[in-house]
Amino acid sequence: MTRNLTTATALLTALLTFGLQQMWTHEAPPHERTVTEVFANFRRDHGQYLKDLVRSVADPAFSEAPYQVLERIRQSSGSIPRAELEDARRVPEAPLSLDLDDILRLLEAAGLVRIAGSIDADDPLLVHAVNSLLDLPVLESPTTGMPPGERFLHDLEALLTKLHRASADFFRPGRVRPGRVRPGRGGEGKRLVPESVFAAHLALGFELLGWRVDREAQSAAGRTDLKLRRNGSPEVMLVEVKIHGRNDYREAQSQIESYWTADVTHGAVVEITDADVADWKERYRSECLDRPGLEARQHELPGSPIEARFACVSSVSGMEVSVDHYLVRLSRRLG
Repeated sequence: MTRNLTTATALLTALLTFGLQQMWTHEAPPHERTVTEVFANFRRDHGQYLKDLVRSVADPAFSEAPYQVLERIRQSSGSIPRAELEDARRVPEAPLSLDLDDILRLLEAAGLVRIAGSIDADDPLLVHAVNSLLDLPVLESPTTGMPPGERFLHDLEALLTKLHRASADFFRPGRVRPGRVRPGRGGEGKRLVPESVFAAHLALGFELLGWRVDREAQSAAGRTDLKLRRNGSPEVMLVEVKIHGRNDYREAQSQIESYWTADVTHGAVVEITDADVADWKERYRSECLDRPGLEARQHELPGSPIEARFACVSSVSGMEVSVDHYLVRLSRRLG
């Protein structure tokens, strides 16, 4: 336990130092995109380093229990009965026996989970996986042979699922009038980070899944949030990220259409909220998709935290435009 804890802490500290060194020469605060590129390059050039980090909490020579507990935490929404984590830590014939408190402290020290409250007293435990560079490499995309458009949607839905699991990491302190925050409600007074942060998160995730991510201007129309290619393919995918109620969220479909060129084959709009919007699916359809010449079909996503997916088809300058809209609601839990 002590050896693994020391290894995990040292590796995490070194990774943070690497990022700071790469940005030391910047005269102005680096853009989110710069941070994304720094750690995407690290992932590509130093994959063994991240494998060593994972091994520090999942070494079969000692115990696979920490990894099993981490996997159970990744599947949760944040609140987990201790009995479920106890079941996860029980690995038959493990060379080293670790109790649950030790495992949770190890995962927390490695920067893989965040814990609220008391590890040894609370039941259920409030714990969730931290969405970060250390977590993203576990993404596996069994999509060999898939057409680019199908693979694009598969990978996007996987990234949105992980984003939802890490909801609490995407809030920042907001202004709250004195007396409005109640004890034990740490999420109150927080608001979602800017759209650019979500775009940076998706950019890093796509790069780790093997996509080339650019933010080039599309013709004379402006700059899309993400422009994706796969393995040198000429086919281009576009992604726009919007926060419900902010800026021009109603115009996302029109924006994607304005970026469309002959090499673009598919687009996606990611709509995010933390609010309890009444009849959100119907409201989104009527506000954003109800217009002449646009066909919108809703697809069910059983078992997914994505609340809705609308597959939309329209036409621009004789080109068929295919755009999928995803609605994702985030929670302040553990904030």
